[in-house]
Amino acid sequence: MKNLKLKQVKMQKWLWVLGIITLVGVVPRTARADKDDCPERTLAVSGQAEVKVAPDRARVTIGAEAQESDASEATARVNTIINAALKEIKKLGIKDKAIQTTRINLYPIYENLKSGDPGPAKIVGYRATNSVQVTVDELSLVGKVLDAANEAGANRQNGVSFELKNDAEAKAEALKLAAQEARAKAQTLANALGVRLVAIKSVNENNTSVIMPRPLASMAMYKSASADTSVQAGEMTVQAGVSLVYVIE
Repeated sequence: MKNLKLKQVKMQKWLWVLGIITLVGVVPRTARADKDDCPERTLAVSGQAEVKVAPDRARVTIGAEAQESDASEATARVNTIINAALKEIKKLGIKDKAIQTTRINLYPIYENLKSGDPGPAKIVGYRATNSVQVTVDELSLVGKVLDAANEAGANRQNGVSFELKNDAEAKAEALKLAAQEARAKAQTLANALGVRLVAIKSVNENNTSVIMPRPLASMAMYKSASADTSVQAGEMTVQAGVSLVYVIE
């Protein structure tokens, strides 16, 4: 009986010691958990920038339209006009690879039925159209291309649009300037708030785009023009935006 009581006392001491060890092991983890639960303080800013750059490529669309009683005659007529225009355009040094047909259409034309007339309406003719896009890398030739099309009889509305052959450099410059603006904003806010920028937590690119100049209108504007049509390319705008999130303390 005496030995049994001694064993029970020793067992209670061991359990007490194990309880202390367990508590010692738990306390540091609890302290770390409390620290991890503390929300991270951040500062979010954004920057925008624009870069102006001159276009170095133009796309000129020319076209012809003809109406005849026979479908083949209508088609032949527009093809004659387009071929004549392209012949003159190629004399300017424009290569075949820079010329692309964009649309060929042939529509039947129906007679106008009066109220009470028996149907169906009969086909009384055909309207044919043909449109071609010409890529011009030497912008001084744009006006000459338009004049050549006009003189050859091109009578469809057409226009000119300008673009960049490669916009990567302009986009990179716009992004750089946008990022610099965002950083400057962050530093200004940090100084005003009395906090320190520790590190960049995230970076996002926002809406990097190239804004094309408005295309020139239609063939009607060239018919009244002088022999040498003057076309001004103007400038293109490349826009970029950057958002930054900083960890602060």
